[in-house]
Amino acid sequence: MYVWQWDRTGTPAEVVAKARASNMSFIIVRASSASAGFYLAPLLRDLLPLAHAAGLKVVAYDPPRFENVEADVRRAHEVMSFRVRGHAIDAFAADIEPKWELLTPQAADRYGALLRQAAGPSMPLVAVVHPPNLVGNRFPFAAVARHFDVLSPMGYWRARTLESAAFTAESVRALRAYGRPVTAIGQAFSYDTHPQARLRGHPGPAELKAAIDAARAAGAVGMSFWVWEHAEPWVFDVIRDARWLGSAGPGLGVRPPKPAKAPPAAPVVVSAAPQMTASPEAVEVQAAAVWLEPPLPAAPPAPSGQLPAAAAMALLVAAGAVVLHTGDWSFGGIAGLASAALVAVERSAAPLVANSGPGPDSQAPGAGESDLTGREPRRRVRRSTRR
Repeated sequence: MYVWQWDRTGTPAEVVAKARASNMSFIIVRASSASAGFYLAPLLRDLLPLAHAAGLKVVAYDPPRFENVEADVRRAHEVMSFRVRGHAIDAFAADIEPKWELLTPQAADRYGALLRQAAGPSMPLVAVVHPPNLVGNRFPFAAVARHFDVLSPMGYWRARTLESAAFTAESVRALRAYGRPVTAIGQAFSYDTHPQARLRGHPGPAELKAAIDAARAAGAVGMSFWVWEHAEPWVFDVIRDARWLGSAGPGLGVRPPKPAKAPPAAPVVVSAAPQMTASPEAVEVQAAAVWLEPPLPAAPPAPSGQLPAAAAMALLVAAGAVVLHTGDWSFGGIAGLASAALVAVERSAAPLVANSGPGPDSQAPGAGESDLTGREPRRRVRRSTRR
């Protein structure tokens, strides 16, 4: 689940403990902004080692403004380059919500190309985007998809409807047409000032459960929710108890009994987009298992030993996503984790785990700037009706 305002969320240790109890595999944190720069560095010094020790991945996100694309990319590069005692973020997400007049296909393409260059060959990139069933062709989806590994639509259904399942499924299906894995983002906050009274308030458990089921059925590789500090307490129970296709029990991606340990796979060299080279015999790819990683079948190797570009993110995730409430589970070795250039994936028949996810930035619910302490933003999630 996304964490934005830390004064409303807790300490890094408290967040990690709650994420474990909720069966999450990620925490996704707002790390920087155009006005505040890379403000989360002091907190990441504590968070990264704690999260990784608990088997949690840390995804950092930034809302580019597109007023100065080069500056947006420099800021993102600073976040991606951060290290503390050998720990770094595991993926970078761009929350793409600049002013509409700046969000042109040319600007999106330039930002994506420069960001991919800055990220290097091994950093997974996630594009947090508007839901196509809400904005239509106004958003340059094709230009964005060209450079990112995963598309994550902010499917906050109460911007328009109470039908969470239909809205979520429509959003997922529309984005899958761009040839990238899709992770749905659900609504765990309230549109308190929505002009339609029936759409105000926090979505109930039935809406969240229906959205999860619909995302899965529509072909999403996972689900996420915005946002931790505004989520009702029961939201974490829904996440913990949800099921994904093929899961072994309660919780999204709960693992079955641990199988006999197989020999470690040969190292996988993650190359620059769009291809990754590997030994097909040595690597079992659970392709695009990104946020609420469901247990997916092994992807067939592409011709000439090439694996799909989206598998780069899947492999990095698969190497570290563990069921958080079964601490005896370990994952395949990661060679050269500091650079994340070589990833060795241990074969496992077990599915990956659950996570809960994004929602974002400077222009919509979650808008405004906050400092490290989570200072009250100028525009708050609960007061926005854009999503």
